[in-house]
Amino acid sequence: MPPGGGVGITSINRQTSLPELIAEVCKRKADGMPSLGKCSMVEPHIVKARDAAQRKARPNIFFDSQSHIDKARNLSLTDPSFNASLKPSMSHGSVGQVAMSAAGSSTYVDLLKKMYGQVEQELAQWQCGKYTHITRAVHITDGKDCPVPVAVVFVYFHLDTSTNRLSYQFEEENVQHEVGGQGLAAGMFERWLDRIIGDKLQVRQLHNLATPFEVTRLVPPPTHTGDVAAAAVEAQAAEESLFTRQESIKSGKEKAQEDKLDLSTLLANIFDAADEEDEFELTHKEVADLLYATPLGLTDWDIKLLLTTATEFETSRIEYKPFVQAAPEIIEALLKRRAAFEERLLANPLGESQVTLEAIELCYGEEIEEVGKATREAFAQVDHAGTGTLSRHEFRSCLMARIERLSLQEVQMLMQMCKEDDLGQVLYEDFPILLQQLRIDALHNALVETDVSMLRTHLILLARRMGLPQDNIMPVWDLRSVLLSADQLCLSRMQIHVILSIVHPDEHGEVEMGYFLQVCCTVIPQMFDTAAFAEKAATIAKEKADQLAKAELEELQGITSSLANKNRRADDEDQEDTQANASGPH
Repeated sequence: MPPGGGVGITSINRQTSLPELIAEVCKRKADGMPSLGKCSMVEPHIVKARDAAQRKARPNIFFDSQSHIDKARNLSLTDPSFNASLKPSMSHGSVGQVAMSAAGSSTYVDLLKKMYGQVEQELAQWQCGKYTHITRAVHITDGKDCPVPVAVVFVYFHLDTSTNRLSYQFEEENVQHEVGGQGLAAGMFERWLDRIIGDKLQVRQLHNLATPFEVTRLVPPPTHTGDVAAAAVEAQAAEESLFTRQESIKSGKEKAQEDKLDLSTLLANIFDAADEEDEFELTHKEVADLLYATPLGLTDWDIKLLLTTATEFETSRIEYKPFVQAAPEIIEALLKRRAAFEERLLANPLGESQVTLEAIELCYGEEIEEVGKATREAFAQVDHAGTGTLSRHEFRSCLMARIERLSLQEVQMLMQMCKEDDLGQVLYEDFPILLQQLRIDALHNALVETDVSMLRTHLILLARRMGLPQDNIMPVWDLRSVLLSADQLCLSRMQIHVILSIVHPDEHGEVEMGYFLQVCCTVIPQMFDTAAFAEKAATIAKEKADQLAKAELEELQGITSSLANKNRRADDEDQEDTQANASGPH
């Protein structure tokens, strides 16, 4: 039987027993001749006439069982390597059909080749000389040697195998174009491509940031070039002073270890003296007062960062012994960051500008208003008596209940900045002002945010904690968790949203880690650039002033035109009265 000759005759399971099979055959025979919709089952002469016509018109592709048998017999006589068990192909007797399929000869591949040829034929008629097209049946990742396009337009072709109808659509648009039917007119293809590419280029200009197809905008590291002789002299001097450096480093490490021990002992003695009842716990206010009173060389912002590392219980008390043990290393790290930050400010004195409360209101006013509205609702749900105060635990719980508005680092810093009364209660009425002050302090104390090297290291360590795979590709929602867990950065929810909006994930929602670091190391320092922030605030203030002046001018012109119309109507009425009096009886 030729292939496909038994399709649709019956659907009997191969595990059917012999009595059931006999019963099924008897039932089929009693029902009469099977009707499969094929002319071969009803009118054999039609089939023979059709086969004869096909054999005459296309002898090379016409399948004839007898000719197949003749060819197989001929091969068995002429080819010693012929093996009938291989189910051979008549084009090559020693190659089985399975081997040909494994080599790529299949109905699916032939269909793809057919569709590829039709697509190429259609694209050749578009006559878009200034664009280059690449036809892909499946997604293929281009190598590094491939040209980097400025913009890409995806045109999806669809071949209906039942009707041989080829259609296509641009990008995700709903309009379906049919080849040879209802489609674009000649010369319109390039206009459609121009429109889509123009939109993409305009969006990129609005972003004004680095993309995966562009080189990094970061300042390249300085290259040191000099005379060979000078380099040799420097190498000799370095070799001569090697022993001296090693000795100084060793003595410096010993001195630092002694200072660390002295600082740990100093803090332990101070906290033990404050713990008069030997409970090994102090309130948050007591711990903060002791740190501010101790000469640690830390700024107000650094002390608040140090306080965020202390574990605070629901009773607003802190177990100070673990905190005192870890404090010396944290203080040392904070001092190093502060020194590096001040060195950057000295190297670029024009890069630091004073951020005012008015500038914060111009740039973050609407966001702070929305956050304040959401937190007031949370405070009101807890403060049933309306006293305007909450305990520290209740205050933190309310902030965490609106975590979609605040980042975790903002919550931790707000807990250190909130004002407490003598009973340890937090006054929450001035929360918007507190949030404004946090934004100002974060801009003036961007220790890690403005240091690209420290920022990159911090993000890489966080990504590794999140399980960074070996291929350095992470889902965008995991990168969101990386930014939310960045405890050395004071990023707001809005800033995190902006960064993730700039990142372009692939169709699977995945982002390459190097590209993500490039975007972060470009955008975050710009977000915390006080000079750029002050300039932006001045621009917004000027635009608002111009809009206000324009509105006032339009209002003044409206009033002036209204008065002019009123005076004109009054003059017309007076003239009409005068004419009426003149024409009346004397």
